[in-house]
Amino acid sequence: MKIKRYEARDINAAVQMVKSELGPEAIILSTKRLRKGNGLLGGAGKSMVEVVAAIDYEPRDPMVNTASLPEKRSADYLPRPINNQLINSQLPEVSALRAEVAGLKRMIQTAVGPRPEMRRGGQAGLSAVTAQASGPLNQAVDTLTAYLESIGLESALVCSLLEGAGLDGRADPAESSARLRDIITGRLLDQIVLGRWDEEKANRPCVWAFIGPTGVGKTTTCAKLAAHFALKEKKRVALISADNYRIAASEQLKTYAHILGVPFTAVFKDLDLSRAINRNQDKDIILIDTAGRSPHHEEHMQEMARYIYAHPAIEGQLVVSATTQNAVIEDILAKYLALSVKGCIFSKIDESRFYGPIFNQAVRFKVPIFYFTTGQRVPEDIEAATRKRLIHLLWSELREEV
Repeated sequence: MKIKRYEARDINAAVQMVKSELGPEAIILSTKRLRKGNGLLGGAGKSMVEVVAAIDYEPRDPMVNTASLPEKRSADYLPRPINNQLINSQLPEVSALRAEVAGLKRMIQTAVGPRPEMRRGGQAGLSAVTAQASGPLNQAVDTLTAYLESIGLESALVCSLLEGAGLDGRADPAESSARLRDIITGRLLDQIVLGRWDEEKANRPCVWAFIGPTGVGKTTTCAKLAAHFALKEKKRVALISADNYRIAASEQLKTYAHILGVPFTAVFKDLDLSRAINRNQDKDIILIDTAGRSPHHEEHMQEMARYIYAHPAIEGQLVVSATTQNAVIEDILAKYLALSVKGCIFSKIDESRFYGPIFNQAVRFKVPIFYFTTGQRVPEDIEAATRKRLIHLLWSELREEV
C-alpha cells in the first residue's frame, strides 16, 4: 500500500493531486484544515487543506507505452534468490510504514460508531462507490466525499449515503455534483428525527428540564424558550431553577421571569421540584433549569436522575454545544440518554463551522433535535430545528471548496 499526504489550497486541488499521482482508484483516508504561515501582521495565516490518500499498488507511469515493453518470458516468473541484505536494509522503512498504516486504521475505526449499519462499508465501501463511477461522476464523488469528511461526517456514514447512487457517469461535473448532493441530502435527512413542542398534553402542562454538561448554555436556552413561548406563542409559562451550584444562574433566570411576568421558583431538592410542578398545573409549559453535570461523575448523574424522575411529567431536553468533538458528543448522548430524555438542543451553532458530529450522532442515536441556539441574545438567538436549517448546516462550507 502506498500512503501519501497532500496539501493544497482547497479540496478540489487536493483531490486532483491525488488522482494525478495515485490514479482514480486511490482512497481518501482523511482530510483536515491547516493554517500555514503567520499571516500578515501576525494574522492567522493561509488556510490549507491536508488530504491523506492511499493506493493498494504502485501506480504506473502514465507516460510509459506498454506496447513498447519487451514480451515477458516464463522464466521471468521463476523465483529469484532472496537478497537478505537488501531485505534487512529496508526493514526500518517497512516497520515505519506498517506503523503509519496501523495508526490510520485506528483513526478510521475510532471514527466509526457502534451501530452496525454505520460500520458496514468503511473505506472498502468507498472504494466500491468510486469503482462504479467514472469520469465526471468519479470527480464529483471524490470532491463531495472529501468535503463531507472535512466537516466531520464519519467515513462509514459518507459511504452509506453514496452507496448505489446510480448516476449517469457521462453527465458533466456540475450536474453530477448537484444530483449527488440531492441524493446525499435526502438520504441523510431521512435518518434524522426532528422534534417539536406538543401542545396536545391532555389537560396537563408540558414540563421540560434542560440537562447537560457545564458551559453549554442551559440557563440562557431556558430563558430564550420562556420568552419565545410567553411572547410569541402567547402561552402560560412557569420557570423553575434547580441549579443549586451557581447562584448567578438562579438569579439570572429570576430576572428573566420578572421581565416576562411569569412565575419563578427556586428549588433545592427533588421533593421541592415535584411540589413546584404541581403548583403550576394551570400553565401550558414549565421550563426547568438544572446544574451542569459531567456524564462521567456517577454521583452527579444519580442526583440528576433524582430530579428528572421527581415528577412523571418531566421530560429532559439535553443541551449539547455544537463546538464539541464528535467522540465527546457520542459519549454525552450515550450517558444522558439513559435518563428520561425527550430530545436534544444543539447550542452555539454560531461558534462552529463543522457540523458533521451533529449529523453523526443524530443518525446514530435517533434522538429528536428540537432547537438550535445561534448566539447570546435573548430571545432572538434560538430557532426550531427544520430540514431547511439542517441542509444549510450540511452544505454551508461547500461554496469555499468548489
